[in-house]
Amino acid sequence: MKSEQPNNRRILPLALLAVVVALLAGGLTFGLVKMTGSDSASDQTDPKPSATAPATENKPREVIAMVEHGEQHALLNFEVYPQGGQVTGTYTLVHFDGNGRKVEYPKDKPFKGTGSDTLFKLSNLGDQGPVEATLSADGTRLTFDQTFGVEETEWQVIDSESVFDGKVDEYAKRFESCSKKHDYNPCEGVS
Repeated sequence: MKSEQPNNRRILPLALLAVVVALLAGGLTFGLVKMTGSDSASDQTDPKPSATAPATENKPREVIAMVEHGEQHALLNFEVYPQGGQVTGTYTLVHFDGNGRKVEYPKDKPFKGTGSDTLFKLSNLGDQGPVEATLSADGTRLTFDQTFGVEETEWQVIDSESVFDGKVDEYAKRFESCSKKHDYNPCEGVS
């Protein structure tokens, strides 16, 4: 009987090691299946929103619009949240002073509002209360009921803020020669 007891002591750690190895292998297999996904119908019951999801999903829709009026350039960048129609965004106005220097005021001024697919009511932009805007049917223009910052009511919808930055940089090149002069307002009248 004493000879059987040492064999049991040797088998017990081996059995425990086998159980631990089996659990680790099962955990790794489960982890790999979760990472790579599966084609079975039961795994596809919880669809995730995609980039091509309709606007009714929870992802906000971004609208970027700009306008140029002489030395003034303005940018609106806002998001419309489908649930509740909340709008949040920023407004930037750029102009060039008499010395040809670029002045950004306000720079990324926050604003809020409400909206739907094509109609928006934006607060904290105009001096006369909320500004109402309508997106054109083709999605290329944003028309306001009043002006703010720039004396234009029709703005162009653009793909990204880099389009706006490019237009401002292009306009700034007009001032390169006059801004080197040492006169009072050397760039006055440059357009």
